[in-house]
Amino acid sequence: MTGRVVGVQDKGRERGAVIVMRQDVTSASDGAAIATLTTTCFARDSGGCGSGGEPAVAPHAVPAREPDQRVRYPVRPDAALLYRLTGDRNPLHADPEAARGAGFTQPILHGLCTFGMTSRAVLERIAGWQPDRVASHEARFTAPVYPGDTLEVALWQDGSTVSFQASVPDRGVTVLANGKVVLR
Repeated sequence: MTGRVVGVQDKGRERGAVIVMRQDVTSASDGAAIATLTTTCFARDSGGCGSGGEPAVAPHAVPAREPDQRVRYPVRPDAALLYRLTGDRNPLHADPEAARGAGFTQPILHGLCTFGMTSRAVLERIAGWQPDRVASHEARFTAPVYPGDTLEVALWQDGSTVSFQASVPDRGVTVLANGKVVLR
């Protein structure tokens, strides 16, 4: 895997910066392309640095109509602790003091776990549990999910494009927005 920063969008000294990174995954045996991963990170205290590289990409707009389907998944109270077994040991997922220090009221669920739950919704409800049908999966994180929350994923299907949005209805907050899956 090789990676690089491909863009920085400066939101201003008091507003932070968005850093866009791209990783290319290739086969160790023959160098064939396997996947390209694009990751966007928000650096809350790093505004005023100047913008550069690739321009910002407009987020995918979900349809204005009611979703075609909704699915709810309860998040286990110990989900963040279990998800640490994947190797992400960031203390804001387990230590209340570290979470408060990062501006959260309590430890939060890993973003990758939330993202995975939206993948599950698409696989379960639209792709017939066939992961090879998923060509790409993207979304924008907008708020944290807490262990014990119930995640609701709204799905819209338009041909090979599945739009989605995830929320926590009990808190009235959207946690993933502008979701888009392209199916093969």
